[in-house]
Amino acid sequence: MRIRNIFVFLGDDETTSPLDQYYLEDLAQAVRSLNNEGENLGIIYRKCPVDFTTRYDAIIKANQDVIAVMDPIRKPVGDQWNQVLPAKEDFKLLYNICEHSEFVTNVCSSTVFDFVTHNKPCIYYNYEQPQLKKGIRDIGQNYNYVHFRSMPSNHAAVFCTDKKDLKTIVKNILVGKTSNVTEGLKWFEIVVGKQPTKASKHIWESIQSILNSN
Repeated sequence: MRIRNIFVFLGDDETTSPLDQYYLEDLAQAVRSLNNEGENLGIIYRKCPVDFTTRYDAIIKANQDVIAVMDPIRKPVGDQWNQVLPAKEDFKLLYNICEHSEFVTNVCSSTVFDFVTHNKPCIYYNYEQPQLKKGIRDIGQNYNYVHFRSMPSNHAAVFCTDKKDLKTIVKNILVGKTSNVTEGLKWFEIVVGKQPTKASKHIWESIQSILNSN
């Protein structure tokens, strides 16, 4: 029996990607189509720690043959979204997910950096769903946020701009034809510097320097 190739769908919060469950459905459909052509693929669904909705449940239930749920390990320290913090065990879990999966897919998550440091690509969804209507926030505006200005180029992530292209992109990543790792690592260095383990220390030193200059 062939070993199953696993990749990750990282869920988003409802504000950032209100129709996020349909991207998971699109990925499941692409995987099933590839499996029908002889591949042996599966998806790890890792939920957003601050998404408390049930919007993915029906999609997961309908695609249990290709989707496995692996929730993050978090500890709430309050009742606000920014008070749900990762447990130490989750760092090990995420490390192993990155190490043993082929790539990650999501809407504009910084998890791109977790994966490129393991030499694994990242697909960013950048097309709207047909369920989009007035009053629902579109995802396209996410990529206009200030932190995306630090991207060295649009090749720092693999952008999927049309649902019809998703299956081909997945296939091309698996066979090594498509990757953002080289450019993604340049982006990572722009964000954290040449010594990523000292990034927090450098931030504090910079803040202190600014305070001392006033």
